[in-house]
Amino acid sequence: MDISQLKNRMTDFLKNGYKAYLIIHNEKVIGYALIDITKDPKYLRQFFVVREERRKQYGKKAFAKLLEKLDAKQLDIDVLSWNEIGIKFWEAIGFKEQWKRMRYE
Repeated sequence: MDISQLKNRMTDFLKNGYKAYLIIHNEKVIGYALIDITKDPKYLRQFFVVREERRKQYGKKAFAKLLEKLDAKQLDIDVLSWNEIGIKFWEAIGFKEQWKRMRYE
């Protein structure tokens, strides 16, 4: 997607039950989280930290603050099966696999 398409996509999310939270360090935006607040439990659709700020515990700290802000005891996510680094990150902060979704093409 180009920038215009990404802006339109994010605008659609924000108009339809999603809320975005910025991850800020030293007054600089280093990432964001996009949450579907209409779901129960809430659904974390996107969680992003810029590449050069990864592996510095910012994601872990931001996720803890996000849970506190949402007053959430549970949160659902989807992680693509090829994203081994992402899977390890989510498992390290306490997520457990609930099911596998598969597709035949």
